Amino acid sequence: MEKRLYFDTFTAQEEIFNKVWDHFPINKKPDWKHWWFYRYLQISPTYAKELDRQNMFWGDIDAINKRSKIELKKISSKLPIPDDQIFSMVHLFGDLWKTDFTRWWYKTAKDVFYNQEDSLIKPVQLGEFYPGEFIDGPGKKELVVKRFEKIYEERENFFREPHLKILALPILENKAETLKLIEKYIDDHISFDQKGVIISKRIFQNTKLKEATLRDCYKVFELRSYQTKPDLTALALEANVLKNALAGVKQSKTELNKIQSLESLRAGTSRQIAMAHHFAENAVLGKFPISTTPKEIEEPDYVQLSKRFSSTKNQLNPSKRSFDLLLKDVEKSLEGDLDYFYYKMH
Repeated sequence: MEKRLYFDTFTAQEEIFNKVWDHFPINKKPDWKHWWFYRYLQISPTYAKELDRQNMFWGDIDAINKRSKIELKKISSKLPIPDDQIFSMVHLFGDLWKTDFTRWWYKTAKDVFYNQEDSLIKPVQLGEFYPGEFIDGPGKKELVVKRFEKIYEERENFFREPHLKILALPILENKAETLKLIEKYIDDHISFDQKGVIISKRIFQNTKLKEATLRDCYKVFELRSYQTKPDLTALALEANVLKNALAGVKQSKTELNKIQSLESLRAGTSRQIAMAHHFAENAVLGKFPISTTPKEIEEPDYVQLSKRFSSTKNQLNPSKRSFDLLLKDVEKSLEGDLDYFYYKMH
């Protein structure tokens, strides 16, 4: 009997989301990249360590008090201060193992990825400074702060407003040179993926990678988490995703051919594990789906991951009662959502 995997629940999860979407078709529907971005963030070792670090300082007080001082010191020593991207990603999305994709999407993700088109604001000049003029000259500093505070106060809900960049714009010798400077900043820092979508530091990269690659690598990675010691041959046979390599092993006519085919099969499986690891570690850096090796990378804790996979797959319940509860949770998360308000009005 085949092992039931967390991976095996993905189709059912997508079907459940589609049923919820029939009730709440708000903004644009997520595509396969959003689904796999969520799944790979779940298995990112860097994400897990930063989540632990944030929970230690801002988590549930009772849970923190239950940890011994020695344990907290041990955790802290292993958790370097992350860069802004990692901190923001974890602080924004929280513990992804505690929320399913549907709740995650409606509560947070849809507003991160899709900004409203009808709520655009006009550029605001905070201040103006000339060559040789002191920035903190009479009234200048106060005026800049006052204008900034006005913008801040008007943005009651950060994720219900357009993405906003506050820049200091040097006015160069002519319009062309100034525009070049603006265009360079936009090219380096902002992505316009489609109408109504603005993602800073482009998350979804232009790639020819197919969804099947992400799917196969994830399956192999999950199966690896259940092994005490890596057995690449057994892993490949159980995953059954490297069809050509497996066929080569079965059709080998000589012992030498079989040895070479098995070596090729193991190498391909090892690559899939590494790619899944890199997809996850790049996702937390805001780059997806990218399989190149990040400059800094944490090793997976397969024991912890296997526990996560096992407990989560057993919690997924497609019963009517759980679906009704899901609908209620989604509707509650949409309270105050302008898109939902307009949807109900029409």
